[in-house]
Amino acid sequence: TALPQDTMHRILSSILGGWLGVKKPSLQGVADKVVSASVEMFFRTIADLLPTPVKCHYTFNLRDPAKMLQGMLMVNVRTELSDSESLTRLWVHETCRQFRDRLVNKEDRSWFDNCLSENLEKHLQITWPVESFADLMYGDFFDRNEKPYMRAT
Repeated sequence: TALPQDTMHRILSSILGGWLGVKKPSLQGVADKVVSASVEMFFRTIADLLPTPVKCHYTFNLRDPAKMLQGMLMVNVRTELSDSESLTRLWVHETCRQFRDRLVNKEDRSWFDNCLSENLEKHLQITWPVESFADLMYGDFFDRNEKPYMRAT
């Protein structure tokens, strides 16, 4: 069973807010909005995308939103986090990698994309069409030596 929403929100807010407070204090105020959107995405996903014989891997737990944040904490702060929009792009990427990449058909991916778009508008007051984040990608494979986690352009 999942944690209650307020407990999950408190845990994730402590992690992201604390990290931003140290690494990028100017963005610390956005942490609560990002976490609210993350928690809502998680609970909508576990409610609507249930496992079936064909989708037996549609099992989600607290590790999933925690891995989203873990991915965000890997970013090269100096080059990739300039403002709240760059933090939002990073969050969208990590959300898609953690949830959307598991989805097996176009119908589920479309549901997820619409849900993500609604959450962006509701929690972050950003209106992005689905096409604007469909190919958003970050990675640490662009530089063999230093392996900075950065956006693919």
